[in-house]
Amino acid sequence: MQTEGEPIPDKDLPELGLRLWNQIIPQLVKSGVATTIDSPLLNKLCRLYARGMEWDEKIFSLKRLDNNMMKKERISSVIWNDFNRIACKFGLSPADRASIRIEKPKATGIPKRNRKAN
Repeated sequence: MQTEGEPIPDKDLPELGLRLWNQIIPQLVKSGVATTIDSPLLNKLCRLYARGMEWDEKIFSLKRLDNNMMKKERISSVIWNDFNRIACKFGLSPADRASIRIEKPKATGIPKRNRKAN
């Protein structure tokens, strides 16, 4: 399925998510991987990134013997696994890019006809 247009970021996308959006979405659009229809999933990807970074900051600020550290590390792991699952769909690693095939848009307009020479 080939769609048109560019993905649109949510108005309430967190700052860290918007930074990621500005780094990767233009490249995904340029390469033909992302279009308007991908907006919800790309917004989710950027929200997961922001949330993962926030959780990692919380974890790194904890003392090693904090009782909540293991719980927070598990939460962070779930967030980053979800991020990775979505990122793979858009080819955000070299291995993932190798497995993505992008359909070329079909020609539109009036088809050319073979003409016989007189």
